[in-house]
Amino acid sequence: MKFSKREQEAVDLFFKVALSLKEGNHLLLSSREHTLISSVLGIDLKKSTFRSKQVEQFVRDKGFILLSVSSRCSSWNYPNTNCIFPFQVSKLKSGGQNVGS
Repeated sequence: MKFSKREQEAVDLFFKVALSLKEGNHLLLSSREHTLISSVLGIDLKKSTFRSKQVEQFVRDKGFILLSVSSRCSSWNYPNTNCIFPFQVSKLKSGGQNVGS
């Protein structure tokens, strides 16, 4: 399939995310890269993951941040958004809901 330049960049970025997950390495995406994946592929990594403050307990040996999205806006620097995937979470703080394995 032939992709436009923008589509190809989004696919390459999503592959980079998947490869990072597979290898267990931390990845920092810029807000522009996150928006590109979200708008082109329809996958919003911020909405489909948990924040650190939502997690009460991690699955053993999976309590590290694999993905962060930088939150830079113009000249303001905000803290990065740490994205914690559902497979990393054993228990959430809100209501003590059990998640994942």
